[in-house]
Amino acid sequence: MASLVEVVVPLGPRLSDYEADPRLTYAVRDMCDNGNMLALEMRQLRRQPRMIMVNSTGKGGGVAEVLPSNVQVLRRMGFEAYWLVLTPDDDRKSRFFNLTKRLHRLLHGYVAEDGSRDVITEQDVADYEAVTRAAADELVSQVADGDIVVLHDPQTIGMAPRLRALNDNVVIVFRCHIGSDEANEASRAGWDFLRPYVQCADKSVFSATEYIPSFLTTRAVVIPPGIDPTDSKNRELSPPDVTNILANAGLIRPHHPLCTRSYRATVRRVHADGTFGSAIDPDEFGFLFRPIITQVSRWDELKGWMPLFRAFVRLKRDQHLYLSSRRQKRSRERHACLLASVRLVLAGPDPGSIQDDPDAGAVLRELCDEYAKLDRDIQEQIAILSLPMESRKENALIVNALHRCSLIVMQNSIKEGWGLSCTEAMLKGLPVISTRACGIRQQINDGIEGRLVQDPNDVEELAQTMSDALKNLKQSEAQGVKARRRVFQDFTMFRVIIKWCELWRRLVDEKRIALSCADGYPSTATTTDDESMTERD
Repeated sequence: MASLVEVVVPLGPRLSDYEADPRLTYAVRDMCDNGNMLALEMRQLRRQPRMIMVNSTGKGGGVAEVLPSNVQVLRRMGFEAYWLVLTPDDDRKSRFFNLTKRLHRLLHGYVAEDGSRDVITEQDVADYEAVTRAAADELVSQVADGDIVVLHDPQTIGMAPRLRALNDNVVIVFRCHIGSDEANEASRAGWDFLRPYVQCADKSVFSATEYIPSFLTTRAVVIPPGIDPTDSKNRELSPPDVTNILANAGLIRPHHPLCTRSYRATVRRVHADGTFGSAIDPDEFGFLFRPIITQVSRWDELKGWMPLFRAFVRLKRDQHLYLSSRRQKRSRERHACLLASVRLVLAGPDPGSIQDDPDAGAVLRELCDEYAKLDRDIQEQIAILSLPMESRKENALIVNALHRCSLIVMQNSIKEGWGLSCTEAMLKGLPVISTRACGIRQQINDGIEGRLVQDPNDVEELAQTMSDALKNLKQSEAQGVKARRRVFQDFTMFRVIIKWCELWRRLVDEKRIALSCADGYPSTATTTDDESMTERD
């Protein structure tokens, strides 16, 4: 029915390497201290503390982005940490992921324009339970008392009842990365389906208080996602780094010899007829020279691709309408130049590479069809890019280089659980335009760390906001500086792992006390070993 496939995660940097960065020093030290206290608690239940992360895809999407760095750091802290991917058998894979995609939309509270919503059938329930039960049966042989299992999102939480029945002494945490800040019929239907599974977890973790359903109020905590400032997607890139990455990815022609290896696959770009081909034919797009507005995300209709696409087309066709006659001549000329020169990049992963997102191809196809209808002079201003996923590192470097080439980063989400694409752009100090989706609001205060539009479907508002950001570049850059500071203060993985360690300590302590009482032993700690298990050098 299903299997659990381990993702091989390299060891990664040493903690001392992170600690040497003055922006991260105190966060890393606090994280190590919390990790040592957690280890002492876990050692009273088993000799070697172990954590297992389970999700449904090894590449593409926010969860798969953050898990490698988290696993690396946990291992450096002395824990056994593993990342497993739930993979349904071929006969159920399509039905399973079609169901979980519908669940995803339901939990976001998504309702179609005609008022309809997704429904879940008895066959859906049977498929879901068959897949998750089989995965739980496989996992139970790999866990022992006191182990921590984190089940990410609706795709995996169905494992909880079976896992609980087979070993009640495993700590089970449900990490839900999505949700809706306004309950409606759709979101209630999603939670009604998930409720019996979620209630078998010891605790649930959400990205925002607004996402917590009423039946979990006393059994849930809020922990935001966190990113690694030093990984391939976020690390600093020099100008030669950027040009080498763009050339290796097939986004620019190599005008000089490259000292880096060719990539396994290159980026594909939509051509005039709506089909994909080389990204540098018939002409290069203008990376490194043109002012560029970029959105990088999954091909999901909730990311607001089509309204953004249409807003940019309006901005280019009617750019004279967005010029202010009240500005000084020099400022007006600068704004006019930017409006004439600016280009739009819409980039996302190759749809065929993401197993848990069956609708991605259709969303991308709709964009390509719309692009093919444009006049040639407008087509030249827009690049729709399919990013290769053969190598996680190469994909991350391509996204990083695209950000470094961008003047502004967009995230036009209609619904957004968090929005790591915003976090990553903010870390780089880039001006960000996004929406008032709940996950985005946790990161960006409008007018302080970025600009937020009221309605992601309002084409005119989007066009005007892009124009305003170009018109007031100094203000946009100042917002980028504040955004960068915000990420280092609150949204690095070190700050987040501190919160996870605090939660795990409480849950492990509860398990230890329960086991001690069941065995007739005192519930107080008996260990005197205070040796640090964290290696920083």
